[in-house]
Amino acid sequence: MLIKNARNTVEQSKMTARLASGSSIKIETLETTWRTIVDGIEETRQIQENARRQRVEDQARLEVIKKDFNSRYHMPNSAKK
Repeated sequence: MLIKNARNTVEQSKMTARLASGSSIKIETLETTWRTIVDGIEETRQIQENARRQRVEDQARLEVIKKDFNSRYHMPNSAKK
């Protein structure tokens, strides 16, 4: 029984030392997390840039439609706005 207790104590000590000496979070996990965040930021920027570009294009197309309407229906006062 004493030998069994001694072996258990040794195993517990070794396990405690392993847990205490290692990081609770692996560096690979942190690297993957960081890359995921950076990729998400880049994707968000790209989406925002595409949306901005689309709004500019849509505004230009809308102006063409308004000019066409005004020229077809002779709306000179509307053109001044």
